[in-house]
Amino acid sequence: MQLEINFIDAFTDTLFKGNSAAVIITDNWLNDDLMQSIALENNLSETAFLVADKADTLEEKDQSDKIASYHIRWFSPLTEIDFCGHATLASAFVLFKKQPSLITIKFLAKAVGILTVIQADSGKIQMDFPNNKPEKLDSDSIHESLLAGLSIAPVEVYRNAQAYFV
Repeated sequence: MQLEINFIDAFTDTLFKGNSAAVIITDNWLNDDLMQSIALENNLSETAFLVADKADTLEEKDQSDKIASYHIRWFSPLTEIDFCGHATLASAFVLFKKQPSLITIKFLAKAVGILTVIQADSGKIQMDFPNNKPEKLDSDSIHESLLAGLSIAPVEVYRNAQAYFV
């Protein structure tokens, strides 16, 4: 099996700077173990895997050359992760370069829903992500390992699906 792997430096226009990510577009999902092995081999913070969304909506049929929908998954060298901003930006960059008429990309991600990315007339990429607001934890819900890793006692602790906020 041959795969095209795109290595992109996000947030920069200088080679070997910015945040590196790999982007792989396939017709169908690869086996999870294979995607994990590829991410481990790439040894970047994230490798994004994309599969075109086969579902056509009326809106997309009318604008098919300007709107594309892709399912997206992100893998670190150790595990699949719920979301990665710079790998999403890298994925959009690759798709906009491969399909110059595209204006909007809708990434469909299981953990975070729909991520909309637009390429402006200037060529800049605008990303719109959902706001997963953290919820305040009561003192009984705070993991002891979190408290042990802090140099001072927190005043408040919040958590969303991806992070703690202290």
